[in-house]
Amino acid sequence: MTPRSLAALIAAPALLVLLPLAATAAETAMPPCDSDGVVGRIANRFNWAERNTFHKGVTIDTVDQRRESRLDVAGPSVIDKRYCRGQATMSDGSKKRVYYVIETGGTLTGCGWNVFWCVDGHDPYQVNDGWCRVVRPQ
Repeated sequence: MTPRSLAALIAAPALLVLLPLAATAAETAMPPCDSDGVVGRIANRFNWAERNTFHKGVTIDTVDQRRESRLDVAGPSVIDKRYCRGQATMSDGSKKRVYYVIETGGTLTGCGWNVFWCVDGHDPYQVNDGWCRVVRPQ
């Protein structure tokens, strides 16, 4: 056994103890799915895209039924992700599923959070692949 493999063997239990701490830290730094700040950012960006790009005449009024689909923290990626979904009420009264992922660690400085979103049926350029696949848990 080499000194390096012996050190890895000794460090392994310590890492197992730290993994839950990393998950807890990520959960507190990352806003929850039902955060008004997250949903407000989604609505603002969607409504901007509608005015400046889509031109379909439909905007997001509200997002309800917000819930978490999956939480990926302390994994192989340095970017922690919280996958969410909700139901958007559009300005024409229709209801659309909205999928979004909140990420921490992926910004230029590695601090803060960002949200990427997709409204079902409102991705004309297939930016999020078919059926909003890019922002849904795989």
